[in-house]
Amino acid sequence: VLPRMLDFGSVAVGTSKTKVIPLSCKIPIQFEFEITVVEAHPDLSITPLSGVIPADGSSEIVVTFAPMQHRTARAELQLHIAQFNSEPSLVTVIGSSSPEATKLEVFKEEMAERSAMAAQKKQEDKVATFSRLKGRKK
Repeated sequence: VLPRMLDFGSVAVGTSKTKVIPLSCKIPIQFEFEITVVEAHPDLSITPLSGVIPADGSSEIVVTFAPMQHRTARAELQLHIAQFNSEPSLVTVIGSSSPEATKLEVFKEEMAERSAMAAQKKQEDKVATFSRLKGRKK
């Protein structure tokens, strides 16, 4: 079952977020698929645009949102599966980017860097303590 909407939420400018649409086949016959981009947006990329869903297997469609400026991005995809009585499915893809998302991303990166520095300092302190204790045993 395909989603009717794929929502990336808010993503910071200069970063990217990827989502996967799984396509599966539960019978012993393979099916070809093709995606028609009905409405494109430069901040959204879709791969592959065609392929095969293997018999009793699965394939993936990868959608990436990489905003280049603060705005809302929208795209319409139509998925055709070469299967008897199969109707094309329409998927709407949306994502946005705002200054707040960028600030939040910068804050997260800064917090991660501080956490890494604190962990490194803690490790260095442990090594120094171990070295002092080792020196006292002699």
